[in-house]
Amino acid sequence: MKEMKFGDLILTALAVVAAVWAVAFAVLSWGGGIVIGREPYPYGGPTVLGNKGRTVVSAIRVVDKDREASGAGGLWPAKGAWASSTDYLDHLLELEDCALCKSDVDGPWCCLAGIAGEDDSMPFLWTDNLEVTDAMLRGEDVDWGGQLRDEGPVVIVRKSGSMQIVKKKQLSAETFFDMSWGGALPRDPDALEVLKPLPAPEPAGDGRP
Repeated sequence: MKEMKFGDLILTALAVVAAVWAVAFAVLSWGGGIVIGREPYPYGGPTVLGNKGRTVVSAIRVVDKDREASGAGGLWPAKGAWASSTDYLDHLLELEDCALCKSDVDGPWCCLAGIAGEDDSMPFLWTDNLEVTDAMLRGEDVDWGGQLRDEGPVVIVRKSGSMQIVKKKQLSAETFFDMSWGGALPRDPDALEVLKPLPAPEPAGDGRP
């Protein structure tokens, strides 16, 4: 067997790396993005999705402050006011004073209604692959990892606008409520309501939604 020269080895290694990147790009492009929750979706992965959520929450905070100063109603969703997170987020698109919300509300978001009086560390948006129950909001002993429909991660956007990506093995009440950084369980869990997104429409026979 002919011995390969060092330069040939370098070229071979570079070719292998290029091939791996090409395959990875093709897989992600074909699948529409990273999988979180039920289906692949074109949101660019957890970090891109989390940043979109941060944009929405930051816009809500600005508008809510302006409305409070003018005596108008707040923008945080109240318990019982919305049938789903989809309805609430679609409502943001209709608001003339929430322009920053208009391009970034898409995503598989659950949201927590009733948090107007909660601390800024309280989760407001999270990806719908995590099923959050009333028992979890009360701080009862629950297997948080068992509430995931997949292997994660979960993207969380807090009332403050901060974003966190949590792996399945890291999921707990402590991480969800950010207790290690000064967060806490809800003051009044009975005043809260988890809003879930509406199911995605079934695709038509020709493959279009």
